[in-house]
Amino acid sequence: MYVDGKEEHIEIFDTAGQEEYMILQDQWIKEGNCFLVLFAVNEKGSLEKTLSLVDKIRELHDDSMPM
Repeated sequence: MYVDGKEEHIEIFDTAGQEEYMILQDQWIKEGNCFLVLFAVNEKGSLEKTLSLVDKIRELHDDSMPM
């Protein structure tokens, strides 16, 4: 993928909230340069997990992190 004429690498991690991926989550967040965080609008628990993830991203990056 090219952004502003420069080749960029994109990795997408779809963990579907599975607990076995939680151990790797901090590493993925530390290495990330931008985040797209999604949740299921029909499941309150999904939103709560997403808000927790957003908090963790903000802890590991400054507020200027694209999200």
